[in-house]
Amino acid sequence: MLRRVAGSVCARAVRRPTTLAGQGARFRAHGGCSLRAGARILCLGMKYLRSPFRLLVFVGVVLLLAAVPTKAQVSAPLQSVASVPAASAPAGRSWRMAPERDYGPFVYIDDQGQLAGLSVDVLALVAQRGGVPWQALPAAPLAQQLAALKAGAADFVTSVRPTPERAAYLIFTSAYVNVPAVVVSRDGGQVQLQALEGQTVTVGQGYGVEGFVRKAYPGINWQAVTDDVLALKAVSEGRAAAAVVDLASAGFVMRQHHLTGLTVGESVGFDYALSFGVRKDLPALRDELDAGIRQLSTADRASLRARWLSAPEQPLAMPRGLWWALGLLTVLALVVAVWWWRGQRTGARS
Repeated sequence: MLRRVAGSVCARAVRRPTTLAGQGARFRAHGGCSLRAGARILCLGMKYLRSPFRLLVFVGVVLLLAAVPTKAQVSAPLQSVASVPAASAPAGRSWRMAPERDYGPFVYIDDQGQLAGLSVDVLALVAQRGGVPWQALPAAPLAQQLAALKAGAADFVTSVRPTPERAAYLIFTSAYVNVPAVVVSRDGGQVQLQALEGQTVTVGQGYGVEGFVRKAYPGINWQAVTDDVLALKAVSEGRAAAAVVDLASAGFVMRQHHLTGLTVGESVGFDYALSFGVRKDLPALRDELDAGIRQLSTADRASLRARWLSAPEQPLAMPRGLWWALGLLTVLALVVAVWWWRGQRTGARS
Protein backbone atom coordinates (compact mmCIF):
# COMPACT_ATOMS: atom_id res chain seq x y z
CA MET A 1 0.00 0.00 0.00
CA LEU A 2 2.70 2.48 1.04
CA ARG A 3 4.80 1.68 -2.04
CA ARG A 4 1.75 2.17 -4.34
CA VAL A 5 1.12 5.62 -2.77
CA ALA A 6 4.79 6.54 -3.15
CA GLY A 7 4.72 5.43 -6.77
CA SER A 8 1.67 7.57 -7.44
CA VAL A 9 3.35 10.63 -5.86
CA CYS A 10 6.47 10.02 -7.95
CA ALA A 11 4.44 9.76 -11.13
CA ARG A 12 2.84 13.14 -10.46
CA ALA A 13 5.99 14.89 -9.23
CA VAL A 14 8.47 13.77 -11.89
CA ARG A 15 6.77 14.97 -15.07
CA ARG A 16 9.86 15.30 -17.22
CA PRO A 17 13.30 13.71 -17.45
CA THR A 18 15.62 15.14 -14.82
CA THR A 19 18.56 14.21 -12.64
CA LEU A 20 18.96 13.90 -8.91
CA ALA A 21 21.68 16.56 -8.92
CA GLY A 22 19.53 18.90 -10.98
CA GLN A 23 16.60 18.64 -8.60
CA GLY A 24 18.91 19.15 -5.64
CA ALA A 25 20.26 22.33 -7.21
CA ARG A 26 16.73 23.56 -7.95
CA PHE A 27 15.63 22.81 -4.39
CA ARG A 28 18.65 24.70 -3.02
CA ALA A 29 18.12 27.64 -5.37
CA HIS A 30 14.53 28.09 -4.15
CA GLY A 31 15.52 28.05 -0.50
CA GLY A 32 13.89 24.68 0.22
CA CYS A 33 10.38 26.09 -0.08
CA SER A 34 9.11 24.15 -3.16
CA LEU A 35 6.97 21.15 -2.20
CA ARG A 36 7.09 19.79 -5.77
CA ALA A 37 10.88 20.03 -5.81
CA GLY A 38 10.99 18.20 -2.48
CA ALA A 39 8.73 15.45 -3.84
CA ARG A 40 10.93 15.05 -6.91
CA ILE A 41 14.02 14.71 -4.76
CA LEU A 42 12.28 12.11 -2.59
CA CYS A 43 11.15 10.06 -5.59
CA LEU A 44 14.50 10.24 -7.37
CA GLY A 45 16.16 9.31 -4.11
CA MET A 46 13.93 6.24 -3.88
CA LYS A 47 15.02 5.30 -7.39
CA TYR A 48 18.77 5.71 -6.87
CA LEU A 49 19.00 4.94 -3.14
CA ARG A 50 17.18 1.66 -2.60
CA SER A 51 18.07 1.49 1.10
CA PRO A 52 15.54 3.48 3.18
CA PHE A 53 18.25 4.55 5.61
CA ARG A 54 20.45 5.90 2.81
CA LEU A 55 17.42 7.75 1.52
CA LEU A 56 16.76 9.24 4.96
CA VAL A 57 20.34 10.48 5.29
CA PHE A 58 20.36 11.91 1.76
CA VAL A 59 17.10 13.83 2.04
CA GLY A 60 18.03 15.05 5.52
CA VAL A 61 21.27 16.53 4.22
CA VAL A 62 19.45 18.20 1.29
CA LEU A 63 16.82 19.73 3.58
CA LEU A 64 19.36 21.06 6.05
CA LEU A 65 21.55 22.55 3.33
CA ALA A 66 18.54 24.19 1.71
CA ALA A 67 17.48 25.76 5.00
CA VAL A 68 20.79 27.42 5.84
CA PRO A 69 20.95 31.07 4.68
CA THR A 70 23.82 31.96 2.38
CA LYS A 71 23.50 35.71 1.87
CA ALA A 72 26.35 37.85 3.25
CA GLN A 73 25.75 41.31 4.64
CA VAL A 74 27.99 43.98 3.16
CA SER A 75 28.01 47.46 4.68
CA ALA A 76 27.91 50.28 2.19
CA PRO A 77 30.89 52.63 2.26
CA LEU A 78 30.42 56.29 3.08
CA GLN A 79 30.44 58.87 0.32
CA SER A 80 33.58 60.84 -0.42
CA VAL A 81 33.40 64.64 -0.57
CA ALA A 82 35.40 67.60 -1.90
CA SER A 83 38.35 69.41 -0.33
CA VAL A 84 38.96 72.92 1.09
CA PRO A 85 42.17 74.89 1.79
CA ALA A 86 44.37 74.15 4.84
CA ALA A 87 46.41 76.16 7.35
CA SER A 88 49.61 75.72 9.36
CA ALA A 89 50.25 74.83 13.02
CA PRO A 90 51.85 77.32 15.41
CA ALA A 91 55.60 77.59 14.89
CA GLY A 92 57.64 75.26 17.05
CA ARG A 93 54.88 72.91 18.23
CA SER A 94 52.24 70.41 17.10
CA TRP A 95 48.52 70.58 17.58
CA ARG A 96 47.49 68.93 20.86
CA MET A 97 44.88 66.18 20.52
CA ALA A 98 43.03 65.15 23.71
CA PRO A 99 42.18 61.42 23.30
CA GLU A 100 39.55 59.53 25.23
CA ARG A 101 40.87 56.68 27.30
CA ASP A 102 38.25 54.05 26.49
CA TYR A 103 35.90 54.83 23.61
CA GLY A 104 36.58 51.86 21.36
CA PRO A 105 36.41 51.26 18.49
CA PHE A 106 36.85 54.99 17.83
CA VAL A 107 39.65 56.01 20.21
CA TYR A 108 41.16 53.99 23.06
CA ILE A 109 44.39 52.67 24.56
CA ASP A 110 45.06 49.12 23.34
CA ASP A 111 46.71 46.21 25.18
CA GLN A 112 50.16 47.45 24.14
CA GLY A 113 49.50 50.88 25.61
CA GLN A 114 49.17 52.48 22.16
CA LEU A 115 46.51 54.89 20.97
CA ALA A 116 44.23 53.10 18.50
CA GLY A 117 40.81 53.25 16.87
CA LEU A 118 38.91 54.38 13.79
CA SER A 119 39.21 58.07 14.67
CA VAL A 120 42.95 57.71 15.22
CA ASP A 121 43.29 56.13 11.77
CA VAL A 122 41.25 58.96 10.24
CA LEU A 123 43.49 61.53 11.92
CA ALA A 124 46.61 59.68 10.74
CA LEU A 125 45.40 59.79 7.12
CA VAL A 126 44.49 63.48 7.38
CA ALA A 127 47.83 64.36 8.98
CA GLN A 128 49.87 62.33 6.51
CA ARG A 129 48.21 63.76 3.41
CA GLY A 130 47.70 67.32 4.63
CA GLY A 131 50.84 67.81 6.68
CA VAL A 132 48.99 68.40 9.97
CA PRO A 133 51.48 68.06 12.86
CA TRP A 134 49.85 66.70 16.01
CA GLN A 135 50.67 65.03 19.27
CA ALA A 136 48.49 63.07 21.67
CA LEU A 137 48.05 64.26 25.23
CA PRO A 138 47.59 61.64 27.99
CA ALA A 139 44.34 59.72 27.51
CA ALA A 140 41.49 60.53 29.90
CA PRO A 141 37.67 60.31 30.13
CA LEU A 142 35.76 62.59 27.76
CA ALA A 143 34.48 64.94 30.47
CA GLN A 144 38.05 65.60 31.57
CA GLN A 145 39.25 66.23 28.02
CA LEU A 146 36.40 68.64 27.32
CA ALA A 147 37.38 70.57 30.44
CA ALA A 148 40.96 70.73 29.12
CA LEU A 149 39.69 72.21 25.84
CA LYS A 150 37.69 74.83 27.73
CA ALA A 151 40.81 75.77 29.71
CA GLY A 152 43.00 75.99 26.58
CA ALA A 153 45.13 73.02 27.66
CA ALA A 154 44.26 71.08 24.47
CA ASP A 155 43.53 72.06 20.88
CA PHE A 156 41.11 69.44 19.55
CA VAL A 157 39.37 66.17 20.32
CA THR A 158 38.18 63.32 18.10
CA SER A 159 34.98 61.29 18.10
CA VAL A 160 32.48 63.90 19.29
CA ARG A 161 29.01 64.83 18.15
CA PRO A 162 28.15 68.52 17.88
CA THR A 163 25.73 69.66 20.60
CA PRO A 164 24.51 73.14 21.61
CA GLU A 165 26.45 72.89 24.90
CA ARG A 166 29.71 72.03 23.16
CA ALA A 167 29.18 74.67 20.49
CA ALA A 168 29.77 77.29 23.20
CA TYR A 169 33.51 76.53 23.12
CA LEU A 170 34.08 74.17 20.13
CA ILE A 171 33.73 74.27 16.36
CA PHE A 172 33.33 71.04 14.42
CA THR A 173 34.52 69.36 11.24
CA SER A 174 32.38 67.32 8.90
CA ALA A 175 31.26 63.98 10.31
CA TYR A 176 33.37 61.01 9.24
CA VAL A 177 31.16 58.23 10.67
CA ASN A 178 27.57 57.84 11.84
CA VAL A 179 26.31 55.25 14.35
CA PRO A 180 23.04 54.97 16.32
CA ALA A 181 22.77 54.90 20.11
CA VAL A 182 20.99 51.77 21.38
CA VAL A 183 19.70 50.18 24.58
CA VAL A 184 21.67 47.20 25.93
CA SER A 185 20.16 45.02 28.65
CA ARG A 186 20.67 41.56 30.11
CA ASP A 187 19.21 38.67 28.15
CA GLY A 188 15.46 38.67 28.71
CA GLY A 189 15.44 42.25 30.01
CA GLN A 190 13.68 45.32 28.67
CA VAL A 191 15.23 46.80 25.53
CA GLN A 192 12.97 49.87 25.29
CA LEU A 193 13.60 52.95 27.40
CA GLN A 194 9.90 53.65 27.95
CA ALA A 195 9.67 50.33 29.83
CA LEU A 196 12.51 51.24 32.22
CA GLU A 197 10.80 53.99 34.24
CA GLY A 198 12.13 54.06 37.81
CA GLN A 199 15.05 51.72 37.05
CA THR A 200 18.79 52.44 36.88
CA VAL A 201 20.22 52.91 33.39
CA THR A 202 23.86 53.83 32.73
CA VAL A 203 25.07 56.37 30.17
CA GLY A 204 28.42 57.96 29.37
CA GLN A 205 29.13 61.12 31.38
CA GLY A 206 29.38 64.11 29.06
CA TYR A 207 28.47 61.98 26.02
CA GLY A 208 26.24 63.56 23.41
CA VAL A 209 23.40 61.15 24.12
CA GLU A 210 23.33 61.88 27.88
CA GLY A 211 21.47 65.17 27.65
CA PHE A 212 19.10 63.74 25.05
CA VAL A 213 17.97 60.73 27.11
CA ARG A 214 17.78 62.67 30.38
CA LYS A 215 15.39 65.12 28.76
CA ALA A 216 13.38 62.51 26.84
CA TYR A 217 13.07 60.02 29.73
CA PRO A 218 13.18 61.96 33.03
CA GLY A 219 11.51 59.11 34.95
CA ILE A 220 14.55 56.84 34.56
CA ASN A 221 17.25 56.79 37.24
CA TRP A 222 20.18 57.82 35.02
CA GLN A 223 23.63 56.88 36.29
CA ALA A 224 26.48 58.69 34.48
CA VAL A 225 29.74 56.73 34.17
CA THR A 226 33.07 57.69 32.63
CA ASP A 227 32.97 55.31 29.64
CA ASP A 228 31.01 52.60 27.84
CA VAL A 229 33.03 49.80 29.45
CA LEU A 230 31.77 50.75 32.90
CA ALA A 231 28.26 51.28 31.51
CA LEU A 232 28.06 47.77 30.07
CA LYS A 233 29.82 46.09 33.00
CA ALA A 234 27.20 47.56 35.34
CA VAL A 235 24.51 45.85 33.27
CA SER A 236 26.42 42.57 33.00
CA GLU A 237 26.97 42.48 36.78
CA GLY A 238 23.35 43.33 37.59
CA ARG A 239 24.00 46.81 39.01
CA ALA A 240 21.95 48.46 36.27
CA ALA A 241 18.92 47.37 34.27
CA ALA A 242 20.30 48.67 30.98
CA ALA A 243 22.85 50.95 29.33
CA VAL A 244 22.67 53.44 26.48
CA VAL A 245 25.71 53.21 24.20
CA ASP A 246 26.38 53.53 20.49
CA LEU A 247 26.02 50.34 18.45
CA ALA A 248 29.67 50.12 17.38
CA SER A 249 30.97 50.58 20.92
CA ALA A 250 28.53 47.96 22.24
CA GLY A 251 29.97 45.32 19.91
CA PHE A 252 33.57 46.36 20.56
CA VAL A 253 33.30 46.40 24.36
CA MET A 254 31.39 43.11 24.51
CA ARG A 255 34.08 41.38 22.45
CA GLN A 256 37.13 42.99 24.04
CA HIS A 257 35.95 42.46 27.61
CA HIS A 258 34.19 39.13 27.04
CA LEU A 259 30.84 40.37 28.30
CA THR A 260 28.11 37.78 27.76
CA GLY A 261 24.43 37.54 28.53
CA LEU A 262 23.67 40.96 27.01
CA THR A 263 21.06 41.83 24.41
CA VAL A 264 21.20 44.83 22.06
CA GLY A 265 17.81 46.47 21.75
CA GLU A 266 16.33 49.28 19.70
CA SER A 267 17.72 52.69 18.84
CA VAL A 268 16.93 55.47 21.30
CA GLY A 269 16.38 57.94 18.46
CA PHE A 270 19.82 59.54 18.68
CA ASP A 271 22.65 59.08 16.16
CA TYR A 272 26.32 59.78 16.71
CA ALA A 273 27.56 61.76 13.71
CA LEU A 274 31.16 61.80 14.93
CA SER A 275 33.54 64.59 14.00
CA PHE A 276 36.59 66.41 15.34
CA GLY A 277 35.86 69.16 17.86
CA VAL A 278 38.29 72.11 17.75
CA ARG A 279 38.66 75.05 20.11
CA LYS A 280 36.60 77.97 18.93
CA ASP A 281 39.66 80.24 18.70
CA LEU A 282 41.37 77.87 16.21
CA PRO A 283 39.26 78.06 13.02
CA ALA A 284 42.31 77.47 10.80
CA LEU A 285 42.90 74.10 12.46
CA ARG A 286 39.24 73.15 12.03
CA ASP A 287 39.43 74.03 8.32
CA GLU A 288 42.61 72.02 7.91
CA LEU A 289 41.15 68.92 9.54
CA ASP A 290 37.90 69.33 7.65
CA ALA A 291 39.79 69.50 4.37
CA GLY A 292 41.48 66.19 5.12
CA ILE A 293 38.20 64.50 6.06
CA ARG A 294 36.54 65.69 2.86
CA GLN A 295 39.44 64.29 0.83
CA LEU A 296 38.94 60.76 2.18
CA SER A 297 38.01 58.54 -0.74
CA THR A 298 35.20 56.01 -0.84
CA ALA A 299 37.85 53.29 -0.63
CA ASP A 300 39.40 54.93 2.45
CA ARG A 301 36.06 55.05 4.23
CA ALA A 302 35.11 51.50 3.26
CA SER A 303 38.46 50.21 4.52
CA LEU A 304 38.04 52.02 7.85
CA ARG A 305 34.53 50.67 8.34
CA ALA A 306 35.58 47.12 7.48
CA ARG A 307 38.45 47.25 9.97
CA TRP A 308 36.70 48.85 12.92
CA LEU A 309 32.92 48.67 12.68
CA SER A 310 31.00 45.47 13.27
CA ALA A 311 27.76 44.75 15.04
CA PRO A 312 27.79 43.00 18.38
CA GLU A 313 27.49 39.25 18.30
CA GLN A 314 24.01 38.12 19.22
CA PRO A 315 22.83 34.60 20.10
CA LEU A 316 22.17 32.72 16.88
CA ALA A 317 18.50 32.33 16.05
CA MET A 318 17.47 29.20 14.16
CA PRO A 319 16.46 30.17 10.58
CA ARG A 320 12.78 29.64 9.79
CA GLY A 321 13.72 27.36 6.89
CA LEU A 322 15.63 25.11 9.26
CA TRP A 323 12.51 24.54 11.35
CA TRP A 324 10.67 23.44 8.19
CA ALA A 325 13.55 21.17 7.26
CA LEU A 326 13.61 19.53 10.69
CA GLY A 327 9.85 19.01 10.55
CA LEU A 328 10.01 17.39 7.12
CA LEU A 329 12.94 15.27 8.21
CA THR A 330 10.95 14.03 11.22
CA VAL A 331 8.00 13.07 9.00
CA LEU A 332 10.34 11.33 6.57
CA ALA A 333 11.95 9.41 9.42
CA LEU A 334 8.53 8.12 10.50
CA VAL A 335 7.68 7.09 6.92
CA VAL A 336 10.96 5.22 6.54
CA ALA A 337 10.51 3.55 9.94
CA VAL A 338 7.04 2.29 8.94
CA TRP A 339 8.41 1.16 5.56
CA TRP A 340 11.21 -0.77 7.22
CA TRP A 341 8.89 -2.29 9.84
CA ARG A 342 6.41 -3.50 7.20
CA GLY A 343 9.27 -4.96 5.21
CA GLN A 344 10.49 -6.86 8.25
CA ARG A 345 7.01 -8.26 8.92
CA THR A 346 6.59 -9.32 5.29
CA GLY A 347 9.96 -11.07 5.37
CA ALA A 348 9.09 -12.86 8.60
CA ARG A 349 5.79 -14.19 7.18
CA SER A 350 7.47 -15.49 4.03
